[in-house]
Order: sequence, then structure tokens, then C-alpha cells
Amino acid sequence: MSWRAVDNRLGVRRGLGPHLHPRAAIDVRFQAEVKAARAVPLLVESLRADPELAARTMITSSHADILLAVRRAMPSANTGLIFGRTPAIADVLALTRAAEAGTALCGIAGLTAEGVRELHAAGLDVTAWPVPDPATLDRALALDVDGITTDNPHLLQPVR
Repeated sequence: MSWRAVDNRLGVRRGLGPHLHPRAAIDVRFQAEVKAARAVPLLVESLRADPELAARTMITSSHADILLAVRRAMPSANTGLIFGRTPAIADVLALTRAAEAGTALCGIAGLTAEGVRELHAAGLDVTAWPVPDPATLDRALALDVDGITTDNPHLLQPVR
């Protein structure tokens, strides 16, 4: 099959820089970071219109009130609270629970394996960020986190 046939089958759009695949053709989980409360209604409307996309989207924010607004509008939403710097694990746990989030997105610089175990024991998932390179990915995997956030997926090797 030619690349053109593959592009046609996937619905690739050309002419706007790199190949743009429709999100339905990309089999990955998404993080939708919300920085403004006024974005919540449109985001929730979009996710309700596409349940398959909603099932693989985690809505994240560093603002508990935004996550609570999402939770009120869409109780089934998967949400995560972002910590710029990882505070004491007791604080991560308390703040994440107060935001009614199921995931703590912790800065990898302050994250420890013991902290990850403690958060897991409390029923939370843990995402490490930022993971810019293979060495940091190795560290994140050693911490036993549930996910990572990176701006450089092209630099990271697939994990088998």
C-alpha cells in the first residue's frame, strides 16, 4: 500500500505542516490541560459528543476549582491535578482528593518511589512530568508511575 493510500485511509490532512491525523485514528490517551474555567463547558460538550475520545482523555489542571467544575458537569470524567513541584506526599494526597481527581501529576524532580507507593496505596494514579529524554523516562519507569507527560515523544523509545 502506498503512503498516499495509507494517508487516505487514515484521513490524513496535508498542507498544514506535518501530517495531521484525526484524533480517532491515533490510539493513545490524551491529557487536556485546562487553564481557564471558561473553557470547561466547551470541553465537556466536546467530550460528551465523542464518548470514545472521552474514555481516553484525562482532563488536567493545576487549579482544583477547574477540576471540580469538570467533575460537576461530567461525573465520569477522568481528572488529574498538576503539581509544578512535588510537595510533601501528604499534601499531594490531600489536595488531589480535595480536587476529586484520580491522578496526581507530579514533577519528577521531587518524586520518589516511596511517594509513588504511598499514592498508589491511597488509590491514586501517578503521572511524572516533565519527561524530556530517555534517561528521565528510565527514572520514571523505575519509580513505577502510571504515566508520563512529555513534549518530546519523538525522543522516547516505545516501552514494551
